[in-house]
Amino acid sequence: MIVAEGWNSVGAISLPLSINHIISMNPGIIMGGFWEYVGTYKAADNLKPGRGYWVKCTQSGSLVISQ
Repeated sequence: MIVAEGWNSVGAISLPLSINHIISMNPGIIMGGFWEYVGTYKAADNLKPGRGYWVKCTQSGSLVISQ
C-alpha cells in the first residue's frame, strides 16, 4: 500500500488481515495504529474485506504485508 503524509484510507481485498502483519518500509511512519468507524472511531486489530480503515502517517511511504 502506498501512503501519503497525513490520514490515509486503507483496507483488505479478499481475506481478513491482522495489523500485526503490516509493516512499514519507512520505519516509524505509522502514528497511532489503524482505525475504523462503527458509529464512533475505534482502534482496529484486523482489516476486514469490504470495510474501510484509517491510518495516519508522518510521511509518504509504503506499507507491506509480512508473513
